[in-house]
Amino acid sequence: MVICKFDKTEDNEVLVITRDNFEKHTNKSKDYIFEVRGKNQYYAYCPSCGNPIVLVNLYVDQDHNEKKPTVYGKHSVPGNPFDLFNVETYKRCLLKSKNKIAFSKHEKHRNKDTAEFFKKFLYENIYEIRRFVSHILGINISQKQFDRFLDEFERSEGYYYKGLDIGNLPYLILFLSNQQNITYQFLNKDSSVELEASIKGSSYFDIKKTEEQKKNEGQIVHKEIISETLKNRVSIYTVFKHHTYDKNQNQHMVYEIYEKLKNPDEKAQETLIVSMKILLDTAYMYNLARKKEEEKKH
Repeated sequence: MVICKFDKTEDNEVLVITRDNFEKHTNKSKDYIFEVRGKNQYYAYCPSCGNPIVLVNLYVDQDHNEKKPTVYGKHSVPGNPFDLFNVETYKRCLLKSKNKIAFSKHEKHRNKDTAEFFKKFLYENIYEIRRFVSHILGINISQKQFDRFLDEFERSEGYYYKGLDIGNLPYLILFLSNQQNITYQFLNKDSSVELEASIKGSSYFDIKKTEEQKKNEGQIVHKEIISETLKNRVSIYTVFKHHTYDKNQNQHMVYEIYEKLKNPDEKAQETLIVSMKILLDTAYMYNLARKKEEEKKH
């Protein structure tokens, strides 16, 4: 895993595993550092099950190939020197290696309790999840458009996907959304220069801005030279595909945008506008869950 907590209580912040975060939040306390087989071993907690995890490569600057290795966390074992290990919560942990199944495999379980847990979490946090989906897209998705995303998610039985956890829920919504038309949607401040340039460089679409709109903002519209007849035949849409785990347990997906021309008597012509490999930010949703638990206590 690439995220952790430094306190196992539910209201503790979830962080990306880095040397800087370890030193900032533990002050290099011996409570988190133990000698194991003659070497220091560094510990934290799993954000999902609360069990101890070992922080691998935290102070390794290069491996035997003289490359800087990736820092990551792996579950510890019962009897570790850091803290108690609960085997039962580990069995249900969404972040253990056995549960790291790429969405691209489309594998499903049939545990109704797990599915209901994710459904409840989604609808209790629907506003925040729509906002985060907009952040990922770089496009402010309207509620009507987001409802279409959710319809696809429901029809695909997204709640039953193996590999789903709190952290990657918004990404599974996008992965299962299939083709989603984004004509007349607005770019937001999180959109990349590459995204805007690609849309503006397409054959049929442009970005329209007012004087009040800032850099990387604006509405996706048809180019002015496009006739009214042609406007009804062209569309621009998003697709998310190829969800994978790399060797260091980071999750990635491919985010693509196409424009489509429907011909009356022929197969529609689809043109790829932009393709971006994105790294999944899974800490955001865990911290959202943490904040909601804090609010319930007050």
